[in-house]
Amino acid sequence: MAKRFGECIDCRPGEGTRVMLKQATNELYVTRVNFQPGNGTMYELVFVPFMGGEFLVAWIIGGRKGRACAIFSTVETLHWAYAAEKLGVSGCDLNAIMVAIRECLGVEVVLDPRYDEQCNLRRDLASERKTDLPVGG
Repeated sequence: MAKRFGECIDCRPGEGTRVMLKQATNELYVTRVNFQPGNGTMYELVFVPFMGGEFLVAWIIGGRKGRACAIFSTVETLHWAYAAEKLGVSGCDLNAIMVAIRECLGVEVVLDPRYDEQCNLRRDLASERKTDLPVGG
């Protein structure tokens, strides 16, 4: 069987697209994903599985420069706060990467509750934030 390197797929939430990552004793299969969360943005991500239930995720900007990468477990739920610390990414970018991990790899994730599935700030939370501001006087 020929090695697959740099396989590129389109993965969008809700379409049920899954990347099947095969693991072999001496081979790694690298998968490149162009993920579009639905808010007009696109994230180029690279996933590399390791033996033992771990995977590397790397966020590539402009097809040339790495932005962030980290190794996570596929057997534990990935929490947004832990991923933010390891990747050094926050906000809607982090949520997009987390949704891609869930949709493309099938890893269970807990998303940042401040953002919706399309990585937009939730309107109900934005209005709450305004009412929490102290009133001068």
